[in-house]
Amino acid sequence: MSGQKKDPASGGAVAGRRAANSTTRRFAGTRNSRELRALSVLIDRPVMREELDRITGTSNAPDLVFGLRFKGLDIPCERLKAVDRDGKTCRPGRYSLSPADRRAVLDWARREGIWHG
Repeated sequence: MSGQKKDPASGGAVAGRRAANSTTRRFAGTRNSRELRALSVLIDRPVMREELDRITGTSNAPDLVFGLRFKGLDIPCERLKAVDRDGKTCRPGRYSLSPADRRAVLDWARREGIWHG
């Protein structure tokens, strides 16, 4: 468990926060423009962390995703194997919506008139 971030509130690993959150909260939507931009692309396809930074206008996509998880979405992060420009192995993250997330976001968007279609 060394190198894994801790959740200061519970003392547990950060990864565990997501699972507990998605079962106890229902997505009630957002009016945050960065979160809306993230959801609009995640509805269509998985997105690499760096691309999500550019799309949303933030430099900390993991924090943005944390906020959406806190609002009740799961938003899995798949860790891919890659090699960086220095030839070192790295594990960049790719975010996506789970099928349940996608349904919840689309249901909310339709109710609120956020997106059409």
